[in-house]
Amino acid sequence: LEIYGGSKGEIGSGFSYEGRLSVARYRNFATFNNSWPDTTRFFVLYDGGVSRVVTISGQLGYNQKDKFRSQLRVDAYRYGMDRLEEAWGRPQLAGTWSNSYILNKKLFVTSDLYVYQGIQNKNFVTGEVITLKPIYDLNLKIDYFLGKQVSAFVSLNNIFGRNYERYLYYRVQGLNFLGGISYSF
Repeated sequence: LEIYGGSKGEIGSGFSYEGRLSVARYRNFATFNNSWPDTTRFFVLYDGGVSRVVTISGQLGYNQKDKFRSQLRVDAYRYGMDRLEEAWGRPQLAGTWSNSYILNKKLFVTSDLYVYQGIQNKNFVTGEVITLKPIYDLNLKIDYFLGKQVSAFVSLNNIFGRNYERYLYYRVQGLNFLGGISYSF
């Protein structure tokens, strides 16, 4: 069951907004945590009763005639678990700032900034509850269209080079890049 309400509209000059409040009830709400006794593995924990999740969302957007788009979104979560202690592995705050810029018909640039905060996990071996450090992840991708079906791309991921943990005891790679050619048919 989910009940929600909000407002959505355009402010003018390419700006838009959206605000939303949601109250939901879930049976067998899924969370993610390290397993016991092997903390290098994960398992899904289900809250066996009825969990309540309140979500407050806000979004601002800007669109400049299909040349430049920017969207900032923030979601704040409050979890009311029935049987589990916490909503393991779920963020209390999630934010995304996405941008795309079309320089010409062949060159396309996108960037994304992700922020997650308030993720808790439990080490079931020691009984310790751990709140992970906030996550800030900036990514940049450049696409160059060589023809109707062929494009080349370069992606820079985790530009800040932080070896954060999205999941307890699993550090992500620092700064990394990927390049390639894609063909669509």
